[in-house]
Amino acid sequence: HSINVQIDDKIKEISEDYDHIEKLIVADMVEKLPDIYRDVIMMKYFYGFKVNEISKQLHLSVGGVKSRLEKARKILRKDINDDE
Repeated sequence: HSINVQIDDKIKEISEDYDHIEKLIVADMVEKLPDIYRDVIMMKYFYGFKVNEISKQLHLSVGGVKSRLEKARKILRKDINDDE
């Protein structure tokens, strides 16, 4: 039983390390985005702003924010696929 607990603990530790590394990679990719895309991604996914809050802060229409978010996600997906 003790061995199973140790193995479970080790798997959890490795998983947490992997999650941390994955988050660092994504953060690095976000940093490389052009400003107009990086700002909306940061506000939405890192700081938890709603789309209408982002639109007010950046003086953009809601549609403009949604468009930039979609474009930014598209760039990030491409970057992630290129790295694989």
